[in-house]
Amino acid sequence: MHVIITAPHGHPFLNDVVATPIVRNLEKLLHNTDITFEAFVNLEPRSSGDMNRPSTRGTPFRNLIEEAMKEGADFLLDIHGFPDSTTSPFKGYDIVVLQSYKRQGPLPDLYCKNLKKYAKDYKLKIDLQTASLENDVVKQAYEYGIPAVLVEHNELGPPETYAIIHAGVLININI
Repeated sequence: MHVIITAPHGHPFLNDVVATPIVRNLEKLLHNTDITFEAFVNLEPRSSGDMNRPSTRGTPFRNLIEEAMKEGADFLLDIHGFPDSTTSPFKGYDIVVLQSYKRQGPLPDLYCKNLKKYAKDYKLKIDLQTASLENDVVKQAYEYGIPAVLVEHNELGPPETYAIIHAGVLININI
């Protein structure tokens, strides 16, 4: 299986602070497996553009992802982080899988169930929710026929553990 891994808000201090460590740990874990992958981490501050939105198509970061999509993939995993604040709709969860594009069908639910399976030893709270905005990276993947999910991670949680759980799902899921 070939996977595209994206972190549109990967700046380590200004944005989704766990996104880059999750991706880097996931790269190490998948290195000697049957999974081939390409990882794309945007290190620009979110103020330079929200790389999940249609307006950022054509930027260097999104062009790299689109080129990978054109070459083909079996799955796209879009990694994000969220602050553990009282105003967050994800408050109380460690990981939230988002239904972020209307054509995703049952895939977010399947991915969420598999995350729960691999996370049970870590006692993490995982949920499936509907996104308030459509994610354009996920939408674009579907335009190229690539199944995709967006997964949010609590920034107070351990990126190493998050990566272990994702690796377990990616190695064992049938998409």
